Amino acid sequence: DGRYQQLLSSDSGDVREPRLQINAQADQLAWGNYAIEKLLLKLNPRANLSKDYELQLDATRAQMAGQPITQLSLKGAGALEKHSIDGQLDSPTLGHLSLGLDSSWKDKIWRGQWRELSLSAKKLPRWYLAPESLRATMEADATHADVNKLCLTTANTLAAEIETAAPTEHALREVPAICASVHWAGDRGAHAEVSVKAVPLSNLRAWFKPEVNLAGVLDGDAKWRADRTAFRPSSRWQ
Repeated sequence: DGRYQQLLSSDSGDVREPRLQINAQADQLAWGNYAIEKLLLKLNPRANLSKDYELQLDATRAQMAGQPITQLSLKGAGALEKHSIDGQLDSPTLGHLSLGLDSSWKDKIWRGQWRELSLSAKKLPRWYLAPESLRATMEADATHADVNKLCLTTANTLAAEIETAAPTEHALREVPAICASVHWAGDRGAHAEVSVKAVPLSNLRAWFKPEVNLAGVLDGDAKWRADRTAFRPSSRWQ
């Protein structure tokens, strides 16, 4: 459903390497639990660079799986062989998400490195890419996918209206971190690891009654392994 408008034109170039310029707009789209009031797409060639383009995708007032999205923005620059991607998402229920990565495509393998990743949820403090995870790598093709160790961290305190218990001595000494890695290799199946270090329990304060005080930190790890015949989880928390 919805109204759709599109303008497509070719720029300078030849038959072997045509230069395309796209401006497209879609209004009032709806499908199942998904809806978008306005969708804009722009693809413009970069001056003096035969294979490089700039991509911009903006969605305004959307519904995704029942969740309201105020604004969704995605920008890309470069060519298929080497490009950068930046994105932002704003939602009154999910919060704000920002991401940035550099990626490439060579020998039928996609490779990416993180430059930015942060999440600011309404009931949680801001979590962002830990310094040691800057440039964390990923790669994927038809037979395997690897997301190497990626860590998010946060400050030890919440906003005053949420935080009611002072951080413990352990929480002040340790830097909070949530780390994850995922690997998949065709017939060998997949495995994932998640570790949590010194995450303040006060992060959960918004889901409890005002008279409940939370102090201390959460440490632990979990592993999952799956193949064609079995799924084997294991975990340790304290």
